[in-house]
Amino acid sequence: MSSRIYPVKRSPLVVAHISDFHIGSYHFVANLMNRTILELNELKPDIVVVTGDLTNEGFRQEYLTARSYLDSLECEHIVIVPGNHDSRNVGYLHFQELFGPLFRSLEYQGVFILGVDSSEPDLDDGKIGRERNIVYDAGDILELLVYSGVDLVLTGHKHVPYVWRLEDLYIVNAGTISTLRLRGHTKPCYNVIEIREDTVKVFRKYPFGGRDIIAQFGAGVSDTQKELSGIVREIIGTDI
Repeated sequence: MSSRIYPVKRSPLVVAHISDFHIGSYHFVANLMNRTILELNELKPDIVVVTGDLTNEGFRQEYLTARSYLDSLECEHIVIVPGNHDSRNVGYLHFQELFGPLFRSLEYQGVFILGVDSSEPDLDDGKIGRERNIVYDAGDILELLVYSGVDLVLTGHKHVPYVWRLEDLYIVNAGTISTLRLRGHTKPCYNVIEIREDTVKVFRKYPFGGRDIIAQFGAGVSDTQKELSGIVREIIGTDI
């Protein structure tokens, strides 16, 4: 059982994790986007984290549309980082003008969030820091995250919701909320994270639909309760 205690100053502290709008793509569905905004405003999360690919081609008009959607969120604390699509066509310049720095941080009610831009202009791959070899340096980063006591890494890009576990670190990927560019039988969805002093729960929520719990951890959760979904996978040596 993990012995970690989370020093949140309100309980539960709720984080909504949304990703991969792809505004401008012919797969984009405005109705899904509008519904997600409505649901989040009803949920009233403390923090909203947006993990990239707001746009499809990085064009200014796509960014302006994304800005109008996010301006309708009734949440004071929003952390936004760009994705690889946002950096296409020098789109990172529009991102900085409309949303601010590519790297940012937020500390709120005992929770610290660091937003990191890993995108590379006009490339589908990304990098963080000194990466030269994607295999070995990815392992270096994971080791650093574990050593630093990071609890959650929130990501997007793949359009497939999943959770990877490495010791006490959970890597949570969000699905796309507003496109039909989907893999297999996945559906548009986003994540809702509830943080209490002794427990963190991660839910997958479907626009127009229900939600299911996909991971939970903390001092108040036994090892047998941690793996709640088939999408939770433990990282082993061959994965890094």
